[in-house]
This record gives sequence, structure tokens and C-alpha cells, in this order.
Amino acid sequence: MGYLKASKTFGVPRATLERKVKCIDTPLSEVVNVPLGRKPTLPPHIEADLVSYIIEMQARLFGLTSTDVRRITYQLAKMNNIKTD
Repeated sequence: MGYLKASKTFGVPRATLERKVKCIDTPLSEVVNVPLGRKPTLPPHIEADLVSYIIEMQARLFGLTSTDVRRITYQLAKMNNIKTD
């Protein structure tokens, strides 16, 4: 089966199929589990602290809006000397 027919049959972009086939030397588990999208700005431990803080504020009935969360995140990044774009 060619790339075009496979892409139409399985609903996967042709370029994605070609890229996956070119990685023939690497194990299948590594090829399939490649993270996509932008890399996170905050390190995982800081992000976990932020999530626990937001959940705690919600439990204490502070209605945090998305703007509040963005503002808190920005302040947290500045305190930890993390570059913001």
C-alpha cells in the first residue's frame, strides 16, 4: 500500500506516514511516543506547584479567572528567573 492510499484509508496525513517510515532504525515505541507541539516554558516541578496552588485557591472559593492564572504564572516565572516571551 502506498503513502497516499494509506493516508486516505487510515485518516493520517501522508507526510506523517512518510516521516514515521523513515525512522525504521528506531524502535516503534520511540517513534510513536514523540511529544508534539511547543516545549513547556515552566519546569515540571514548578508547574506542579502552580497546579496545586490553583486547586487550593479553588477549594478556598477564590474564583480565579484565566487572566488571574496567567498573571500568577507570569509572576512565578519572573521570581524563578525563567525567560518569558
